Amino acid sequence: MTERSLSPDSSEAEALINALEEPAKARILSVLIAEAGHNPNPSKICKRADIDLEAFYDHIDELCATGLVYFNYTVGNGPSYEINRQTLATSVESLPTLEEECTG
Repeated sequence: MTERSLSPDSSEAEALINALEEPAKARILSVLIAEAGHNPNPSKICKRADIDLEAFYDHIDELCATGLVYFNYTVGNGPSYEINRQTLATSVESLPTLEEECTG
């Protein structure tokens, strides 16, 4: 992996990069982005992400800790999760550009 030079204010970008480097986390994020506003539960996320429930629970707390994902509410017996659109947008905006990577 290429080492990236991030600005001191780019912890959001670093959290996103770290999440995307882990396939299960990237799949969870992808499903939550696609399901934005629909509050999917873990079973639905796992089915769409093609991961097992154990993998989901191995990663969801860390994704929530980054602020990219949040627990929304409990539906029936299970939780639902949502992508944090503002944190995702800030994370993407904080990513170094290809030009910065080449010259930095």
